[in-house]
Amino acid sequence: PSCFDAGVGLAIKADLQLPWLKLRKLRRYFRDVGVQLESEKTMRKQLSQELPFPLVAKEVPLVDKNGEVVLSPLVSFESIVDVVLHYIEMHNSAGTLVWRDGAIPDDQVWVKIGGDHGGKSFKFCFQIVNTEHPNSLSNTIPFLVFAAKDSPSNLATTLAPFTAEIERLQGYIWNGKTIRVTLFGDYEFLTKCYGLSGAGGRHPCLFCHATKSDFQQPTVDD
Repeated sequence: PSCFDAGVGLAIKADLQLPWLKLRKLRRYFRDVGVQLESEKTMRKQLSQELPFPLVAKEVPLVDKNGEVVLSPLVSFESIVDVVLHYIEMHNSAGTLVWRDGAIPDDQVWVKIGGDHGGKSFKFCFQIVNTEHPNSLSNTIPFLVFAAKDSPSNLATTLAPFTAEIERLQGYIWNGKTIRVTLFGDYEFLTKCYGLSGAGGRHPCLFCHATKSDFQQPTVDD
């Protein structure tokens, strides 16, 4: 065809895992070879209509790179519990939930919550672990995005409305199975979430109470 509608454009974006910036470049290429792709405005409008739940957009006071508190844009789903359950149901209906031959207990569904900073924004996402490719981009669902760095104060501010939601999700009974929630991300992100100062701090380990000086002591075999 000489023209792709918004649905085809969104399918291209999803299948190739393209951000909007790269989709714009692809759209220009299509135009140069005589193929029209629906406008980004139309695609975004259709995408907003296809979202399972409405998004909430607002400005919140966050610390910028200069250490000043400024109003910064934030967008999120109202309820992470509703969105997670929706995606679990989608996988269940499609028959794509797996338990990896007992690696995941049969009576549990595992969900990971984490985030990463990229470009000018930080994205909080979740992943359903009971899938064939739990760490894939297609299984990484953003539920909260804000335009600032992931400083400890910014994480506390943006996650505060979701604390009770995450606690409700932990242990939630879905279809007779218990949902277990864990945290994922790089070391820097996890130390901020756990309230640690990092590799140079007194307690650098995420999994034990050993101090920095403990790690400097050689192991002595009896």
